[in-house]
Amino acid sequence: MSRSGKRRRLARGRVQATRNKTPRYLVVTNGELTEMDYFRFRNTELGSAAILVPRFKNAHPAALADYAWRLNENEARGDGGDGFAGTFVVTDVDDFTVEQFREAQKTCDDHGFQLIVNNPCFETWLIDHAEVCHERTTRRAQERAVRLGLVGGSGNKALNTKQIVGKASVAMDNARKHNGRERRDMRLALNSLDFAPWTDMVQLITAVSGNEAGAGAGRDN
Repeated sequence: MSRSGKRRRLARGRVQATRNKTPRYLVVTNGELTEMDYFRFRNTELGSAAILVPRFKNAHPAALADYAWRLNENEARGDGGDGFAGTFVVTDVDDFTVEQFREAQKTCDDHGFQLIVNNPCFETWLIDHAEVCHERTTRRAQERAVRLGLVGGSGNKALNTKQIVGKASVAMDNARKHNGRERRDMRLALNSLDFAPWTDMVQLITAVSGNEAGAGAGRDN
């Protein structure tokens, strides 16, 4: 083989090695439609920066965290890859209990996952792409998301990606404004779920995009 041929082969090898090291982030959520739309969109927007692996499971937060652990175990027993660079358990508050959230938090802490709570619902984070969310109930947050054109379609569960494209930084800045210190303390303590509006999504976006500008808007604000 000529020197030029060897150089091309080595170059291809380096490219392939780089591709193999592209971080993959596992996202498990109990939101079947809007959330899955969002994470598929986010993966497309990030391009080669990260590969999100979204998974849906209809389960309460503690069971969802257990599901994330099982997926990580299956990954570790797989083809010898590098595994997931991070795992995020994404849930609304809905009608779940404090005990279910505490158990989910413990599972996440034990395994190095991040529990991403949207209170009262995922629309809190979507609204932040357009304005600071002030809604404290699921009904009002969902209605506001519809009025802002963020969701539509059947049951108003289809994400309008045109309304959020390129606005992740705006959403993180807006999340800072309602993720105040008092709500942060309540989120960390998990003695009650009365800390809406709140979203931990900034942690997820910061991790998968390397956007350090948003780091202060999550639980460590």
